Amino acid sequence: VAVAIAIVVSATTAIALIIVVAVAVIALPLTLLVDCCFVVFIISLPIEIINAVRHHHERFNGCGYPSQLAGTDIPLYARIAGIVDCYDALTSPRYYATPIPHSEAILKLAGWRARLFQKELVDTFIQAIGLYPPGSLVELTNGEVAVVSDYRTGMGRKPKLTIILDVNKQRLEHKKVLQLSGKEGTIDIAKTLPPDAYNLDPEALF
Repeated sequence: VAVAIAIVVSATTAIALIIVVAVAVIALPLTLLVDCCFVVFIISLPIEIINAVRHHHERFNGCGYPSQLAGTDIPLYARIAGIVDCYDALTSPRYYATPIPHSEAILKLAGWRARLFQKELVDTFIQAIGLYPPGSLVELTNGEVAVVSDYRTGMGRKPKLTIILDVNKQRLEHKKVLQLSGKEGTIDIAKTLPPDAYNLDPEALF
């Protein structure tokens, strides 16, 4: 009988604890629950990803933050993420800055090699993204404006383009596809344009 009573008491206590926990969870503010879930998610991430997020503002010469790490003391993924984040900040609209063309961003990154970023990683990034990454806006030698629709390693200055504005900078009713030949006397790229040139949104053009 004593054993039976002990089992019943233990079961009752367990049920009561479950009810208390459930009520506590229901009573928690939704934002706190979200924060708790976010913390659990972060803890479950690989340490390499956590370090990349934490240290992607470190710089190769030690002038970054939050820990003023330098050289290879900066985790590899953080060194890579820092380059990508910087490029994105240069070429995307920001409330504090106007975006610059891809070509200018590449020149800036190249100038920061071995100072702000690891030289080998910058060179690899530039080689991978190419001269004219898809989505770049360019103005042609005949005055038309196009968006780069395809660019792969080996294309050089001959990406595949989709012409969207005519020589008078008016929107075309029907887009034209152009594959540059690179031959002398043919249409070529005159210059790259900022992402928001002529009030265009390259991401919405595909």
